[in-house]
Amino acid sequence: MLLLTREASHWESGFIRVLENGTIEISNSQDSGRVEVLQGKIELIENSDFKIEFNSIVLENDPRLVQTKRIFEISGNKFVYKKFMATHTTPTPNLMQHLQAELVRV
Repeated sequence: MLLLTREASHWESGFIRVLENGTIEISNSQDSGRVEVLQGKIELIENSDFKIEFNSIVLENDPRLVQTKRIFEISGNKFVYKKFMATHTTPTPNLMQHLQAELVRV
């Protein structure tokens, strides 16, 4: 049974930077000691809407992780964030959606 609570399971802190070749990099660390670095490029969808798909290049201090991906999508007044994870502890270590959030500007 899955229990949903509003309590945070962990905290993340990090940085976003643009590299010289135009790649965007996210680096973050969690209070558990996990460190993650992901890179992606901006993809223009249409008009002023865009998407950035970040794929992990560094995963440290969590032996369960195989791969992570984060997707940022901005369309009009809406920002959608998705996180995917693949671990050694799942039956097949494929990327599975871990969470999704949607923010709407009012």
